Amino acid sequence: MTNIQQFYRSTELPWLEIRHSANTDSCFQPHSHRTHSIGCLLEGQSYFHYRNQKRATHAGHLCLINADELHACRPTTDAGWRYLMLYLDKHWLGQMLNEGAEDCTDALSFEHALLEHPSLTTRFIKQCFALTCETGLTQQEQLLTLLLEIGLYDSGLSTERHPDCSPAIHQIAEYIRAHYDQNITLTELAQLCQLSPSHLQRSFRKYYGISPSHFQHQCRIHAACDLLKQQHTIGDVATATGYADQSHLYRWFRRFVDSTPRQYSQIQMPTQIQTPI
Repeated sequence: MTNIQQFYRSTELPWLEIRHSANTDSCFQPHSHRTHSIGCLLEGQSYFHYRNQKRATHAGHLCLINADELHACRPTTDAGWRYLMLYLDKHWLGQMLNEGAEDCTDALSFEHALLEHPSLTTRFIKQCFALTCETGLTQQEQLLTLLLEIGLYDSGLSTERHPDCSPAIHQIAEYIRAHYDQNITLTELAQLCQLSPSHLQRSFRKYYGISPSHFQHQCRIHAACDLLKQQHTIGDVATATGYADQSHLYRWFRRFVDSTPRQYSQIQMPTQIQTPI
């Protein structure tokens, strides 16, 4: 299978990103996105780990992932996979699908993790690639129509579920988000919340599903994505996000994004595709 890493972004739709990827050496770590994510397989099969469940997915399934919720995916065989992802800013989604949106920008999320509707998945694929060809109002109308249709199958996009965090663990997560580019020690974090390092480590993993250090790397990679979209050099991005050099950035970027920083910074997208369904 040919290795493909293609990303589409538009200045007219800054709250949207589309990804088209194919490879045989995927190396995703458990991770989360700041955006809501909708995706499907175009070729191959995968294991989808989400909300403490492991699901087998294939072409015809539509995966729905809420912002900030931990998940992981990997192909089931060495033959690899090809997939399509649509990432949407959660604030924008709330504004578009809610009446009186100014009061509920975080109020929407997906109830289901997996929709088994081949015809809906086919329309999702066609609409995603159509979005890369249109501009302005037509582009936005196509996207909204697609989301409304998905919402019909998803029982109305339920109230968003945030992790049940104790105040102390939430405080530590916010501290890491604010200081992701600095060298932070577990002892330092433990002192902030007045817990022992071992208790903090266990509690943090219980609430967020990953360790504090893993969470810090995830915050760094989120920031790196933002800087790469703004066309900063990879060397500057590594420095700005707290990595000692570009090789460290590359290693962690691959783990979370499953592409290289250079591939991610290139804006390109095919305009036609043969759907597998």
